[in-house]
Amino acid sequence: MGNYLRSTKIVSALVMIFLVTSAALAIFIILFGDFDGAEVKILLSAVAFCGCGILSLPGLNLIERGTFKSIGKVAAGASGLFLVLVLFLIWSGDVVSENLYFKVTATVFVIGISSNHSALLLLSRSKNKVVSGCKWATISLIIVVTLMLIYIVWGEDLPEALHRPLAVIVILDVLGTLSLPALNRFMGKHK
Repeated sequence: MGNYLRSTKIVSALVMIFLVTSAALAIFIILFGDFDGAEVKILLSAVAFCGCGILSLPGLNLIERGTFKSIGKVAAGASGLFLVLVLFLIWSGDVVSENLYFKVTATVFVIGISSNHSALLLLSRSKNKVVSGCKWATISLIIVVTLMLIYIVWGEDLPEALHRPLAVIVILDVLGTLSLPALNRFMGKHK
């Protein structure tokens, strides 16, 4: 458990370092650069490290707490894999035209976002049944949205009959995510 505790602190420190580095590089490139390929690649790489580091934090927190470790590992692992895929894209050139590469990268991104979204909700420790029900209902909606998005990535198109239900599910997902902290504050009891 100590290693995961350290990994959360290390990732947080690295995110801060990359944010400061990104800002310094952006200022330098704007003032003195000519926006050639290498400068832009370095800047995009720093932004990718920051974004994926921030994305991985909910999963790492679950691992650190020792609860829902499998979801935490999927969340942190998907964030790391997405970072590798994005860095490969940045530094190798035009692989976006590769349909399989795009589909794999998009799938890993969707899994990374949804698993870390779920991990963030699982950090709530309320024993209140209403709060817990809202949390699990929202996580269920996240899973449905994830499966539908993966279907869209790998399939040709989402059938028109599913457009409206997907929009409704996304709205309910957002509602559950935004209402959970308020519910937890007013009804939940922390451990």
